[in-house]
Amino acid sequence: MADTVTTLPGASAPAAPVPTASTDARSSPLLHRAEELARAGRPGPYGVELREVPFLTQFNVRYRPGGGRSAPDGFPLTPGLPGTPNTVRRGDDRTALWLGPDEWLVVAPPDAHAATEDALRAAAEAVRTGAAEGDAGGARVAYTDVSAHSTALRLGGARARDVLRKVCAIDLHPRAFGADACAQTLLARGARVLLVADPEPDGFLLFVRASFADYVTDWLLDSMAEYAVGDGQCTNDGR
Repeated sequence: MADTVTTLPGASAPAAPVPTASTDARSSPLLHRAEELARAGRPGPYGVELREVPFLTQFNVRYRPGGGRSAPDGFPLTPGLPGTPNTVRRGDDRTALWLGPDEWLVVAPPDAHAATEDALRAAAEAVRTGAAEGDAGGARVAYTDVSAHSTALRLGGARARDVLRKVCAIDLHPRAFGADACAQTLLARGARVLLVADPEPDGFLLFVRASFADYVTDWLLDSMAEYAVGDGQCTNDGR
């Protein structure tokens, strides 16, 4: 289908195409810095790399089971909602992140938005009516599409933890922040981020509000600078 074109009153040439179903008019918060991010990274055993992961499907879920129960096990959404604070539960194409005792973030690929919304709608109806196994009904549940609220940055490489330690106060040792960990924290003097351990080795996903994306990127690039030159083997304590 051809793009829809409109002509403004008094104009001799057609205006720009109006976005339609066949025209994706989205622009990620860090699109203008893609080349800069590619240049700043350094692959290899001592390197670190940073890139944007735009347009992820994101739904905020609030859920309180009925019948006086507190565990979220009865919520019939694959892969399920984690009940342990600051943990992640992953499925084939969907991840659930613990945000609070009755709050989660469900994340999926960009092309899974409709399927994720349909799954959440079905799960919410099931727990409200008592049709879900393990839930007696009467649950309080709500879900909100927050996909446009935040973008994601992936920080990876052997020096990723060293980079984050410069701008983040939480304990990032693998024993304390392992492969299934997530945490809401402050980064770089005030930007609120959701930090998630990536299943790929030495990787992290940072969900940051779109309006703070440039600010957080500037801090991370500055923290990466010492590992992007030379052999990258220098550490903060001089070893």
